[in-house]
Amino acid sequence: MLEGKTLLEAKKIVERISGNESIAYQIAFRDIILKATNSTLPLELRKYHAFLLELERMAHHLTDLGFIPNDAGFGAALAFASKMAEDVREFLKSLTNHRFGFGSVEFKKPKFDKSSIYKFLDKLEDEVKFFEDWIIDIPSLWDRLDTTGKLPLKKAIKYDCVGVVARASGASIDKRLDKFYIENGFELQNEVSGDVAARFKVRLNEVKNSIKMCRNFIVEDELSLELGNINDSEYMGYAESSLGEVFLYVDIKDGVIDRFFARDPSFVNWQALHIMMDGNIIADFPLINKSCDLSYAGNDL
Repeated sequence: MLEGKTLLEAKKIVERISGNESIAYQIAFRDIILKATNSTLPLELRKYHAFLLELERMAHHLTDLGFIPNDAGFGAALAFASKMAEDVREFLKSLTNHRFGFGSVEFKKPKFDKSSIYKFLDKLEDEVKFFEDWIIDIPSLWDRLDTTGKLPLKKAIKYDCVGVVARASGASIDKRLDKFYIENGFELQNEVSGDVAARFKVRLNEVKNSIKMCRNFIVEDELSLELGNINDSEYMGYAESSLGEVFLYVDIKDGVIDRFFARDPSFVNWQALHIMMDGNIIADFPLINKSCDLSYAGNDL
């Protein structure tokens, strides 16, 4: 689909590779465009893109934080968490004109009202705190989550797992582990038990950390960047989506795409799922599966 297209013509297709990770794919592709044009992204624009990425992460993590207890028979958690996830989706739409943020990672940024963003984040933080206090205090739920679907660190490394699946098994893998993110409040979230409970806790802690980072990423002013000419070569881009690291490869010849490859994080995480099933009851399959948030729609899945 992309062969023979320019990078800018390809963008609308790339951002639809997987709706779960649209903004993450856009950021990985943004970095390829920057490299191909020898352009430098202004810090304020990078903050804005990072802000959108954390909103996308929160929307998906909150959905999972509802579905995991639901698959253990506790539907009330799904109702409350889905409401929070929907609020994030609606807020993302108010900023980008699309619930999935299609077309939002551009080389320009509109002007925003900082106070309204803070108000939204404060409300979401209060609701997440209520959800955490409520859900942590249900022993019968944790009886289903603890020790279920274990993925040992050794196996997570063997299968090159990424994202929450890897971090819940003790791996310190996150493309946000750099100076920019750390200076803006990023804290790596790890657990070591590698079970459904660990994957639930990592997601919950990442939502709280995303709210913290979003406050530091808010940029009010309108911004724009003029790009240079595209140079023929091979380029790669990465981004940490809510599901894990997305990877893009592009080969440019005569100003257009000659070869293109996308590796979705679920492509590697799917291959480790069978390790988590051993010793568990059949009824726990949906619970384990959902705790990994594996995409059914990404490239090559």
